[in-house]
Amino acid sequence: PTRGLPPVTGGEGGVLVERASEGAGTGRPARPSAKLEIYRHDTALIREQVERLNAVKARRDAKVVGRHLETLRSQAVEGRTNLMYPMFDCVKAYATVGEIADVLRKVYGEFKEPRVF
Repeated sequence: PTRGLPPVTGGEGGVLVERASEGAGTGRPARPSAKLEIYRHDTALIREQVERLNAVKARRDAKVVGRHLETLRSQAVEGRTNLMYPMFDCVKAYATVGEIADVLRKVYGEFKEPRVF
């Protein structure tokens, strides 16, 4: 457990869980009997979420979304503006987090952790 918090537990189809994490963050190794529960996704839930996403995209005004994403891109390139406001505008127009992240990724690139040996 981390700082007195109970360990994360998962139910059916839950999350990756380390049940025997007594050594976590203490400098001591975890018990060798640590049991992991692997997340198993439910394809029906994924299908339902994709359908909901497609429905939102069908209802939104694509021109407005595009305009707000372009404003975000141009202000990110400019580099002198707080990007939270254009990001809020994108969200209000129902741009997805992925669409917003794609714009920012194209401007700033993607973080690559330095290799340290």
